[in-house]
Amino acid sequence: MSLKNIYKLLKEIEIKHKELISTYEDLHRMIAVLDEEKLNTNNYELSSRNINTSSNEKIRIFTIKKILENGKPVKVRDIYDQAKKENISIPGSGKIENLIISLIRDPENRFVNVQKGTYGIFGKHEGKRVGINFKKG
Repeated sequence: MSLKNIYKLLKEIEIKHKELISTYEDLHRMIAVLDEEKLNTNNYELSSRNINTSSNEKIRIFTIKKILENGKPVKVRDIYDQAKKENISIPGSGKIENLIISLIRDPENRFVNVQKGTYGIFGKHEGKRVGINFKKG
């Protein structure tokens, strides 16, 4: 193996190392979100019915829960339909547009629009806002 090939391999390893560090940081951020929002199934019911929690925050918590359950970014229409089924109030006049506004204006900046009508949880990759895909099980 030539010195040039070794140098090229070292560069590839450094790139992979940076990607792994980024993934590691993303996972720690998601763990913090889970801890902070108490999104496990048992605590979700309590936190979503807390009278001190605004309807904006309730739908945001609900959206995070759905994204994590799905394992990938979710269409706003699916979140909206599921929220209606589970009697989670949509802020404002209760339209799908109000749900989108609630996600866009999240003060903690937890959501990212990964494609038209689809939102994921904020993550970092090469300095860009991206939706994080989670693999189940």
